[in-house]
Amino acid sequence: MLLQVSVFVVPAFNLPLVIFSGFFLNLRDVPTWFKWLTDVSYFRYAFEGLVLSVYGYNRPNLKCSEIYCYFKSPLKFLQEFEMADRVYAYDVLALVIWVLVAQVSLFFALKSRIHQNQKSKDCRYGFKDFILDCKKMTDPAQTEDEGHSGEMHHWP
Repeated sequence: MLLQVSVFVVPAFNLPLVIFSGFFLNLRDVPTWFKWLTDVSYFRYAFEGLVLSVYGYNRPNLKCSEIYCYFKSPLKFLQEFEMADRVYAYDVLALVIWVLVAQVSLFFALKSRIHQNQKSKDCRYGFKDFILDCKKMTDPAQTEDEGHSGEMHHWP
């Protein structure tokens, strides 16, 4: 069930990040109430980093066989996309932060999932030498009534 939900949630989460990355919509045209989406969009930082690595760093003029080429100067291209004052290192840093946050989130999600699976596995199949019932593990009075030592087993 969770896998089926994720097939819908992941694209729905990524779609606004792609739209407000600066690729489809220029960042100056983004409404003010959506500006925060451009700041958290990892697509934006990847796109900016790509454009800066190709057209930045004082690249020479592009070759053009036409009489007039609007984007002959790489600086003109960067100015048109409002990236002339951007710093490549900030884009790389933002992407590294995104990866770290995603990895930490994934770690805790998997840890929680493993803990839930381990808890249900222990209740069904027993714990060490004797079979336990989930109700017995949570109700010490029932454990004492059935002749056990009365000690409470806690989950790790």
